[in-house]
Amino acid sequence: MDDKKQDIKYLVIHTHMYQPPRENPFTGEVELEHSAKPYDNWNNRISTECYFPNLYGRIFDTQGNIVEMVNNYDYLNFNFGPTLLNWMEIYYPKYYEKLVETVKLLKEKKGFSPAIAQCYNHTILPLDNFSTKITQVYWGIRDFELRFGFKPEGLWLSETSVNEDVLRILIDYKIKYVILAPHQLSKAINLKTQKEDSVYPNRYYVWFDRDEKKIKNCSRRINIFVYDEELSKKIAFDNITFNSEIFAKEINSRYKYFKDNLLIIATDGETYGHHHKFADLTLSHSFKIEFLKYDIKVISLAEYLSIKEPEYEAEINPGIDEEGTSWSCAHGVRRWKGGCNCGDEGIYDTSWRFGLRSAMKWLGEVLNDIYFEEGKKLFFEIYLSRNNYIDVIRKKITLDEFLNKNLKDINEENKKRAKKLLTMVKYQMFSLTSCGWFFSDISRIETQQNLKYALKAISIAEELGYKGIEKGVTSLLSMSKSNFKDIGNGEQLYERLIKSSKISKECVESFLSIKTFLNGHTQYSNYIFDIKIIKIKELGCGTYIYSSIFDLESGEEKFLNIIVNFKTIENIKINIKYGNECEAIETMEEIKLENFNKKMQTEILKLFVIKEKQKGLDNFNKTFDTLYKIFEINRDMAFENLEDDFRYVINQIININLINFLRELDFKNIDNIEKIMEKTKNLDFKIDYKLSNDITMLMGNFTTKIFSKEIDEKDIKKALNIFKRLNLHPLSFHLENLIYERNGSQKAKTISQS
Repeated sequence: MDDKKQDIKYLVIHTHMYQPPRENPFTGEVELEHSAKPYDNWNNRISTECYFPNLYGRIFDTQGNIVEMVNNYDYLNFNFGPTLLNWMEIYYPKYYEKLVETVKLLKEKKGFSPAIAQCYNHTILPLDNFSTKITQVYWGIRDFELRFGFKPEGLWLSETSVNEDVLRILIDYKIKYVILAPHQLSKAINLKTQKEDSVYPNRYYVWFDRDEKKIKNCSRRINIFVYDEELSKKIAFDNITFNSEIFAKEINSRYKYFKDNLLIIATDGETYGHHHKFADLTLSHSFKIEFLKYDIKVISLAEYLSIKEPEYEAEINPGIDEEGTSWSCAHGVRRWKGGCNCGDEGIYDTSWRFGLRSAMKWLGEVLNDIYFEEGKKLFFEIYLSRNNYIDVIRKKITLDEFLNKNLKDINEENKKRAKKLLTMVKYQMFSLTSCGWFFSDISRIETQQNLKYALKAISIAEELGYKGIEKGVTSLLSMSKSNFKDIGNGEQLYERLIKSSKISKECVESFLSIKTFLNGHTQYSNYIFDIKIIKIKELGCGTYIYSSIFDLESGEEKFLNIIVNFKTIENIKINIKYGNECEAIETMEEIKLENFNKKMQTEILKLFVIKEKQKGLDNFNKTFDTLYKIFEINRDMAFENLEDDFRYVINQIININLINFLRELDFKNIDNIEKIMEKTKNLDFKIDYKLSNDITMLMGNFTTKIFSKEIDEKDIKKALNIFKRLNLHPLSFHLENLIYERNGSQKAKTISQS
C-alpha cells in the first residue's frame, strides 16, 4: 500500500443476509407463521423491513420528502443465503433481479464483487461429516456462480463456525477469504520478523495449510479478515444506528486505535431495518453524506485485498473441544451440539440440544450410507453426482438431462431411484440447518422445521425400501426434554407436531390447485410444484377445476380434475380424479378437508372467507350508506354503539377493495376506498384500518404486477396517496420504488410530489 493510500480511512460493513429454509417439504409451501403477523411469514416480514429497503434506501428532507434513493448494496460487503434467495426469486422476482443486477454491475464496473457466497443451507460445518462439508461448500459456491455469473472470492461460514478442515476445503475450492471474530484466532505471527504478535481486529491475516509434520505449505493459503467485535456488537445490540450522525461519529472514533486505517463491521444483515427500525435509512444517509465528512472510504474486502499485502500469519483457535469455534458461542461450537448455556435467555435448560444433534447426526450417517450404497449402483461418480445436483436445483440443467449424463444404465426404474436418492440427501442436509439449535427450546419453529426435513428424508428412504429409520431417530429425540410441559420431549413433539406435515400427494396437489383458484390465479409456483389452472366451470355440485401439476423434484407432470363444494362451510366436499378432463363427480374419489393438515385447512378456509366477503361487498356498502346517513342526521348516535359497527363495516370495505386491487390491479378499487375515506372525513370520523396477513400475503404478486404492467402515473400516485393516508407503509413502499424506477433523473422529485 502506497503512502497516499495509507492515509485513507477504509470502512467495510459486512451484512450477513440469511433466512433458513422455511417451506413444508411435502407441499413446497411456506406456511402461515402467526408469530410473523401482520405478515404471513417471517421471510416476507424481514424482507419488507430490511432486505428490500436496503435496495431502495431513502434519504429525506426536513419535511419528510424523499430527496434521493440509495442502493445500499452498492456500498455494503454482503452475503445472501441461497435459501433466502430461493424464496425471493419465487415471490419477489423484481427485487431479486435488481439485487443480482447490482452485483453484476459492481463486478463489471470495479472488477471486485462486494457479494460473497455462503455454505448452502447454513449448517455448522465443523460438526458436519466430510461429505456434507464438501456438498455444503460446493453448493454454496456453485449457487453463487449460477446466480451472479462469476465465482465468489469469499465465503461466509454459518455463525463463522470454522476449524482447520473447513479452511482446507475452502482452499481446495479456491476461496480467497473468510471473515472471523478475534477470539477465533489463537495467535498472529509477523511474516517479516516471524515474531509472535497479538491478534487484533480490523486486520487481515493469512492462514497456511500444514502437513502432518506441521510443515507449512505456502501454496495452500487463505486470508482471514478479523472484524471489529466491539464496534459490531454496539451496532447490533446497543442501537447506535438510530441516527446517522452518531453512527458515523462512533465509527470514526475507532480509527485511532488501529494502525491499518481499516475498520471491519460484521453483523446480521437484519440489524439494518428489522432488528433496528430505520437503520437502513441510517446506512443510506451515512454512505452519501456522513462518511464523507470524515473522509471515510467504504470498500469491499475483495478490493482491499488488491491494495494491501498481508503482514501477518495466523493460527486458528481449535475451540474448547478442538472441534472449532464460532462468533455466537463462547464454548466453541457447543451451542449446536449441547454442553453450553448460550441462548438460554437466563432461564431455560438447553440440554435438549444434545439429543437433537445425536438424532440428526445418526440420521445423516444412515442416509449417507444409503446414498453411497445405492448410488454406486446407479451413478458413474457418486460424489460428483451429489455435488452437481445443485445445477438441477438452480435449473441450469433439467433433471432428465442430468440423469442421462450421470447414470450408468438409463431406465425408468434407475431414474426414479436416483431422483429419490438426490432429494433425500438435500432434505437430510436441510435437517442440519443451524437455526434448529440456536434458540432456547426444541419447540421453536426453527427446530420444528429441521425435523420436518428429517421426516421428508426418512419418508424417501422408506420409499426406497429402508424401514425402521424413524424409530432410531425418535428414540434419540426422546432425550431432548422441552422446557414446556405441554411439549414433553423431542419424540413427543415429533409425533404430535411434525408428522402431520406429511400429507398424501392427492391432498397436496388438490390443495395447491384449490389455493391457486381461490387466489384468482391461473398459474402458481412454489419450491416444488408448478400449478396451471386449465379450466374452471361452475357445476350444480360445485366448482370444477382442471389443473396441471408439475413436480420439480420428480420431473413428473399430472393432470387433476377437482370438484370442490363450499356451499356448506361445515361440510366442504372435495372430489378428485387424475387424467383427462372429467366432470362426472360420481367417478371421482372424495377427499375430506380433515385429510389436510391444520395449516392447510387454515389457509383454505381463510381464502374461502375472503371469497365470501367479496360476494358480500354490496351488502357492506349498503350498510355503510345507512350508517353514514344516521351519523349525518345525528352525530351523537355514535354513543349508541353504532360507532364500532361503522368502523367494522368501513374496515371490511377497505379490506375487500384492497385485496381486489392487489390481485387484479383494478384502480376502481382505489376509487372505492377514496370515496369511503372522503365520506368519513366529512363526518370527522377516524378510520382505524390495520394491516393484516390478508394483505401482506398478496404483496409479492402485487409487486410483480406493478413492475411488469404499463400503469398510468396518475393512477399510481392516487393509490400511493391512499396507502399513505391509511398508513400502509409496506404498500406505499412498493409504489415509491416503482415511481423511482420509472422516472430516471427526476426520480426523487417525482416521488416527493406524489
